[in-house]
Amino acid sequence: KKNFKEALNYGNFNEKDYCYSKGIVLKINIKDIDITDDRTNEFKAVAYRIKTRFSKTLENICTEKMAGVFMAVIYGEKDRLDEKLEETFADGGISHILVVSGLHISIAGMGIYIILRRFLTGRWAGVISTIVMIMYVMIAGGSLSAFRALIMFSLQLLGKLTGRIYDMKNAVAIAALILIAQNPYYLLLFHLTTYINY
Repeated sequence: KKNFKEALNYGNFNEKDYCYSKGIVLKINIKDIDITDDRTNEFKAVAYRIKTRFSKTLENICTEKMAGVFMAVIYGEKDRLDEKLEETFADGGISHILVVSGLHISIAGMGIYIILRRFLTGRWAGVISTIVMIMYVMIAGGSLSAFRALIMFSLQLLGKLTGRIYDMKNAVAIAALILIAQNPYYLLLFHLTTYINY
């Protein structure tokens, strides 16, 4: 077992706070491991299979460079993105499209809802589109920004179904409360992420 490194001076990177904000509470060295329970989260397993199949399809129909671009833009997979292209996105000030956030969720989610609304009742269209977007967030890696956008999207749909006006400020506040209740260390994540990026 190893202890997380803490900041010696104010403003320095704090490994403990960062790992806690990511849900990592223990760091250990192991020499051997035995699997005693091979049960898996079926929802995550399905999401992984969909992502793998989609990635292989992109690799078959696109060049390696373009496949990397599509994977990055569609579900935030930047491992295969060409470094020069990534720098180009950053220089152009549009690197945010490589991170799954509110833009992706709102466009995809509302698009699916509008299409389904032509064939189903509002309630079923909302339920199905929400399930699809949960799957999409899982495929995209389940980042904090994606979960925040998912909560706000769900609130927007709930407003449509109940005849209430959607207020973005209230939606952001509710999403923040839900996420912080799940993990209070999210409060430190913005500062820590800013430190890492700079």
